[in-house]
Amino acid sequence: MNTRIQKEFLEERWGMLHKHFNQFCQDKNPVDIHQMRVFTKKIHSFVKFHSHAFPNSEVVEIFKPVREIFKHAGIIREAQIHLLNFELVGLTNEKLKNQLKNLIQKETEKFVHKEKKYQKLLQKAEKDFYKELTPISKSQSGRFYKDYILASQLIFKKKKFIPHLHDSRKNLKSILHITELTGKGISQKKEVNVEYLGELTEKTGNWHDLHQTQLWLKGKKIDGISRKTLNQNIEDILIQIDSSKEGFKEKILRVSSTESQIVQEQ
Repeated sequence: MNTRIQKEFLEERWGMLHKHFNQFCQDKNPVDIHQMRVFTKKIHSFVKFHSHAFPNSEVVEIFKPVREIFKHAGIIREAQIHLLNFELVGLTNEKLKNQLKNLIQKETEKFVHKEKKYQKLLQKAEKDFYKELTPISKSQSGRFYKDYILASQLIFKKKKFIPHLHDSRKNLKSILHITELTGKGISQKKEVNVEYLGELTEKTGNWHDLHQTQLWLKGKKIDGISRKTLNQNIEDILIQIDSSKEGFKEKILRVSSTESQIVQEQ
């Protein structure tokens, strides 16, 4: 894969990151902080992909300031998710709602106050990023997929996989994001089943959001029905994940479309 393809892939995602960053600073729309983080994650997946191929690459260091902005945005986004989950489980505790709303307002003001600083950091990171681009071979790309799939598989094979589920979720997201760059092929004979991967990633994401709300509510006084509903929703998703993860390696990899066509022609 040449550097032109990599740059085109990155320019689109950096462009969307800048767009939603600017829109959030202007309108303070929750959708924009979410989308800004989505595209930051996509670029971070490329950081993992590139540094996997070139361990001495500077992209990890270059990306550090962006991760700090991402974390700040995460404080706002997580509070928004808690409020959405309150609606999901029927929690009407006004005191806790106001606590989260105040946190969102406070951190949004801080974020917008740092708009120029953050904007400069993002622009510099993007500029420096392109200087590090190097052609990536098919074998290097294949090793990335194999290593990340194996890492997720090892987690799912654990009897007590839940404590490591967030790490697996990050691995799955990285695989999914990089298929947008390389296509689905992991080799001439195998390709990533993006439909299955997308479904499993969504389930682990839903679990993570509810789990974070569960942790935030720990020790806080809420009505028993809401807590029970929250816990039940988490249990239901974990059952779905437990079912979906069975035969993970066989499901995530399938015969490539080219190979399948050859078999059909025979």
